[in-house]
Amino acid sequence: MKITRDAFTHRKKGEWSALVFNARFLSIAIIIAFAFIFWWARVEHTDAKQQLPAGSNMDMYAYHLPAHEYGFTQLKAGRMPLWNPYTNCGMPFLATYQPTALFYPLGFFHWFLRVELAFSLTYLLHFVVAGLFMYLWMRELGCAHAAAALAGTAYMLCSFVCYPLTWPQNVLSHAWIPIIFYFIHRTFFHSRWTDSVLLGASVACQFLAGYADGFVYTVRGAIAYLIFLSLVRVLAHEREPRLLGRSFALVAVGLIAIPAMLAAIQWIPTFQLSRLSARPPGGLTLEAVLSGGSLYPSTFFAALINPGSFKWSQYALYPGLVTLIMAAFAFVQRKRWRDLVFFSALAVISTLIAFGAHTPLFNLYFSLPMGAWFRLPNRQLILTAFSIATLAGIGCNHLVEDVLAKPKPFKNAAARYGILLAICVAFLLLIPKAGAVFVAILLVGCLLGASGRSANIVGFLAILLVALDLILYISDPVTYPWITRNVFPDLKEEREFLQKNVGLDRVHVFHRKRDWKNYLVNANFGLVERIRETSGYETLSLQRFAEFCAYLDTGGEPSRELPFTGALHWTSESVNPRMLNVLGARYIIDDPGRDLYPEKVPLQRIPKGFNLRRVFSGKLTIYENPDALPRALYVKNVEVIQGKHAAIKRLADPSFNYRKTAILEEEPEPPATAPEPSAVPDKLSSPELIVKPRTEGETDIIVDVPEPGFVLVNDTYVPGWHAKVDGNRSKIYRADYLFMAIPVGAGKHAIELEYRPLGFRMGRWISILSVVAFSLSLAFDVARRRAREMSPWETEPGKTAQPRGKERRKYARLLPRAPGARQKP
Repeated sequence: MKITRDAFTHRKKGEWSALVFNARFLSIAIIIAFAFIFWWARVEHTDAKQQLPAGSNMDMYAYHLPAHEYGFTQLKAGRMPLWNPYTNCGMPFLATYQPTALFYPLGFFHWFLRVELAFSLTYLLHFVVAGLFMYLWMRELGCAHAAAALAGTAYMLCSFVCYPLTWPQNVLSHAWIPIIFYFIHRTFFHSRWTDSVLLGASVACQFLAGYADGFVYTVRGAIAYLIFLSLVRVLAHEREPRLLGRSFALVAVGLIAIPAMLAAIQWIPTFQLSRLSARPPGGLTLEAVLSGGSLYPSTFFAALINPGSFKWSQYALYPGLVTLIMAAFAFVQRKRWRDLVFFSALAVISTLIAFGAHTPLFNLYFSLPMGAWFRLPNRQLILTAFSIATLAGIGCNHLVEDVLAKPKPFKNAAARYGILLAICVAFLLLIPKAGAVFVAILLVGCLLGASGRSANIVGFLAILLVALDLILYISDPVTYPWITRNVFPDLKEEREFLQKNVGLDRVHVFHRKRDWKNYLVNANFGLVERIRETSGYETLSLQRFAEFCAYLDTGGEPSRELPFTGALHWTSESVNPRMLNVLGARYIIDDPGRDLYPEKVPLQRIPKGFNLRRVFSGKLTIYENPDALPRALYVKNVEVIQGKHAAIKRLADPSFNYRKTAILEEEPEPPATAPEPSAVPDKLSSPELIVKPRTEGETDIIVDVPEPGFVLVNDTYVPGWHAKVDGNRSKIYRADYLFMAIPVGAGKHAIELEYRPLGFRMGRWISILSVVAFSLSLAFDVARRRAREMSPWETEPGKTAQPRGKERRKYARLLPRAPGARQKP
């Protein structure tokens, strides 16, 4: 009876247990099992459920969690969340991109589960996806199941893939890197439209995950891989120029054109917002890019072999000791030199760029297109992690398939065993004693495998050691967030008061402590509680709002050393604190803070000169500010001031009456028709305004005014707002530097305000039509190839039927043979 063997076990064909002991099944099961173990131990049952380390996870509970909750709540109610009225005096929501991920296909848990559970299960799903995609990538490179499973486990549990849980977009984006390289390889070598479309869908999914940094880094690495493959084929004369050009074009279309069309619903609004934001497409300054510091080479190499030497996993990389040994062992062979050259170069270059100011290569990188887009260059270590996992899979495949499984002459075998032993000894001398256990067990397993000529033990043992090493020996409490927004003291009474009294007005949170980790009320408090707030926390905050906040605080321009994220400093040291009234801050929340982290600086104080009235006392003190502007205000006087600087300077002038006059930056157009004299009332009465919000991005205002003038609405003006007065379209003017002014005539009018940005409408139709078109083309291509496979040969008019591919071998005996020709047995 014929016996077949795989990397894990020996089995006979036809047994009832064939499926259970199938190599592919076992590999997938191992990856899923370790992903579940990590998720259960580090996400669901983490020791970080306490306030002290939770203060370091602000991005989760103050940014991603409330944004997802708000966005998907709107979608469930049948509304597209285009506008966010609760942050930074109102700003676009969908276009902010990073915290939303509304169109991300694998974010479906948020549609029917509460946000905390949805995040937790999304993490589990992406741990599995990252491991399986890496497994497929290694199988595409021709690695055995054991080697592919080891690479999948190493990448899935790497510190740069699954440990930065406080930034969910990182986990979601990094999971797609292996499958993108997988489809690049398949498209280049098979030149099939189906693979090109699937490549484009994978790239689009990574973009829609919400992590622009990882997306750009991946596309750069993918383009470099495409160029490398093309150059190798050209230099080796392995493909005809026509076929090579077709392969290159299909990959380029899958990398750029197809994802651009599929993800247009997101990237077009985001691009339009970025042109108005404090992070323009031109990029950041060098100081802003390096504001988080540069990675020291000594720190990187220490953390590479000792996870306990550095606690911040987003600044360092620990791929696992066994993973490093396997990656080093990959260079023993020569038959895979192309993969070894590219991925070792990718790892080295990514690491050098991650060193930032500590290497001259970063200055060259900074001058390249998109080199100044993102902070923290050390995040490019994700390409290093991917490259090391790939090299580890190649090394494990060489060990299992070529060294242990196949008998070799003593000289060659001794040389390879000697190299492996030397690598292990070198690691034993460098690594801490706790990690030496893994290397020692690996050596024992190799000896057993060599003596018994069984690669099964070593393959399974290496996977087990990689998983245990990465799960047990990386202990960073910052990366294990408590996925909940209830990490601060209970403020039930304060919340009830604000929900009852704020209404359409705004609140401003004044922090006496300077360290945000000591706040009682953190950033985006308004978004969490659905209360309009003057400030917030958003990476794509508007440049106009940044300039307004800077002039209020310092009387100057915003700092270029750190990207503005929405922080409004209103203290006794502020130069123009009176400008807070223009923002409509009806209620001031006095946050005394906590004492978790020591602060040597004195407490901040509320500015003087405000008629504040205390309306609530508790853990927080709440004041009412009667001088704040209401949500909508009628003014009959305007001042037209050309230029942003002159306009904001006039707005801060103490002599300027912001309740009776609005500042416009362009001359208002004259009304289409002048009112009849009889339309003007004989006796002037006080104006009346009633504001009725329909949704977050739609507002109705009923006004009854005695004279022509303007209705000032203190929602931030951005392109995309549309106004109708009595059913007729009306122009919206930028007023008071930030807000909107709508001209009205004397009498009673109904104003309709709606935020409908053109970029979203264009992107929506481009994405919908692209999905339909590419789905049909994919179905047609699959059906065509399926039909060709089912037919033993193709017949063309005027030509003799000839078999193809597998059919040639299958039907060889049925075809006529030349006289005297011998048939192969």
